[in-house]
Amino acid sequence: FFIGVLFVSGFTLTPAFIGEDLLFHYGSEHFGAETFFLTSAFMLNGVTMMRMYNQLTFGNLQPRDDAGIIEEPANFSFQPTMEVS
Repeated sequence: FFIGVLFVSGFTLTPAFIGEDLLFHYGSEHFGAETFFLTSAFMLNGVTMMRMYNQLTFGNLQPRDDAGIIEEPANFSFQPTMEVS
């Protein structure tokens, strides 16, 4: 599954990477401003694919309640370790 995620996200020497490289090469020569948006989209795609893999593989790492809010520990309180006089 990890290899598939790398292929889809445009890892080096995969068909998706070759397509991205061709788009960047042609786009940077003729469409400078649009290349920025294309680059941002590919970067966001890679980050999203890695987050999806992380969530599917390792699950939810922080406990949450039914509303999706991260729960605080029940016995959380500040206690100073030494007194100041």
